[in-house]
Amino acid sequence: MQTFLAIAFVLLLTLFLIWKRHKVQLQKLIFPLFYVVMYRTKFGLRAMNWIGTRLGMIVRPLSTLGIGIGFAGMGLIIFELGRTIYMLFTSPVAPAGVGIVQPFVPNVPGTVFVPFLYFLASIAIIAILHEAAHGVVARAYNIKIHSSGFAFMSILVPVIPAAFVEPDEKTMKKRPLKQQLAVFAAGAVTNIVMAFVVLGFFALVLEPVVLAVADFEGIRVAGFANVSAARDAGITEGELITHVDGVELHDLSNYSAFLAPHHPGETIVITTNVSEYPVVLGTHPENSSKAYLGITPKPEIGPSPEFSAKYGTLTAEFILWLIGLFFWLYLLSMGIGLFNLLPLGPVDGGRMLYALLTTYMPKEKAERIFGWTSTLMLGMILMTIGGAIFL
Repeated sequence: MQTFLAIAFVLLLTLFLIWKRHKVQLQKLIFPLFYVVMYRTKFGLRAMNWIGTRLGMIVRPLSTLGIGIGFAGMGLIIFELGRTIYMLFTSPVAPAGVGIVQPFVPNVPGTVFVPFLYFLASIAIIAILHEAAHGVVARAYNIKIHSSGFAFMSILVPVIPAAFVEPDEKTMKKRPLKQQLAVFAAGAVTNIVMAFVVLGFFALVLEPVVLAVADFEGIRVAGFANVSAARDAGITEGELITHVDGVELHDLSNYSAFLAPHHPGETIVITTNVSEYPVVLGTHPENSSKAYLGITPKPEIGPSPEFSAKYGTLTAEFILWLIGLFFWLYLLSMGIGLFNLLPLGPVDGGRMLYALLTTYMPKEKAERIFGWTSTLMLGMILMTIGGAIFL
């Protein structure tokens, strides 16, 4: 069903863009394989202008703080990429740290599958807030915005929706470095802040709701590491783990607690909805003294019978769907925010680095260093994705 919805969305979007082709601009990367479709509007410009100009006294100091957060995030994502590559080459069971987000087919190596409705809602919220933040900070520094609009990352056909705002580039280049960095960092930092807000909201408000509405049913095997004790024992993807050594699982922490006292080489009995399996535990990739099952665990939750009896099954399922949306909103906000801080080509982190280099170096030298850095970052990303597929 999710795949059908995703394909239908792509087809309808393609037809819409063909119909509006006179308002569409293509940015050809490796056309027609990879390209970006841009559909310009005036969407949100009044709101950005009002917030940026009326609340400038608040926006400007916050945006300055955002510069520090942006560079800290840049350092963090570079470190994580490097750590992941190191683990890929030193541990055969290391998971990939970067994956292409896609809503089409689950369990494709090198990708992160997000159910289509979650994908569409999350990306729309993240993209709109991201670009609105750029626009608000630009207006706070009295930088004109020419247009806003929607963009679509395309692999043969439009696939991933995005948004954009276009501040006046000539004015931007004449502004002090601090103002340029503040505008460039605003989008990614807003996404990261939103991720923490969603996490806090979940912990303070939604967790009690989950306990009331949800009924934990077990651990779904959502995937396997490259070396997996569970897969070697005969467990297949999609099975539901309900017991470990005869004891029922009550939640995800309960599952982790069962593994904690065990050591590599020990045998445990795992019961699923299919069968019982004696499993010889492997070695954890980051700690050789810890046992490792080698699965991607996904908590399986369903509506609580008590809640459903009182309020109806549809109400319970809708609340659970909203909880799932908050989970993906947190995960994608954090991931997209950090990814955008990479010192790579056209993303926010790349623009931050380019502005920094061209301020303190001759332009030719700055562009040479920036090109080397972008190439290195792209290579690291491809290595982590390739490692997930081939290693």
